[in-house]
Amino acid sequence: MSYKVEYTSKSRKDLKKLPLDIAQNIILSINSIKAEPYSYVKKIEGTKKHPLFTHRVGVYRVILDIEDDRLLIIVIEAVRNFLNVSKRQVKTLITEVELY
Repeated sequence: MSYKVEYTSKSRKDLKKLPLDIAQNIILSINSIKAEPYSYVKKIEGTKKHPLFTHRVGVYRVILDIEDDRLLIIVIEAVRNFLNVSKRQVKTLITEVELY
């Protein structure tokens, strides 16, 4: 089964801020995992009710939601920034996914 890839407005803004070659690598990586995403992602701890996943591309992390037949790309962050994400920010991300 191949999943449909969708980007939130936040993730599109994140991509536009990156150098072109890095943004292209991230997009290619996401497209390459859409056939079987669970083999290439890790579940984010503390998101049991509505699980979010992370996919690493170089020094960047892609936070995504997998539901039904779609991969919803939520945020793209550099790893050093991702490590500083608080529980409150994770809850905010979950709320944004539920509203999307």
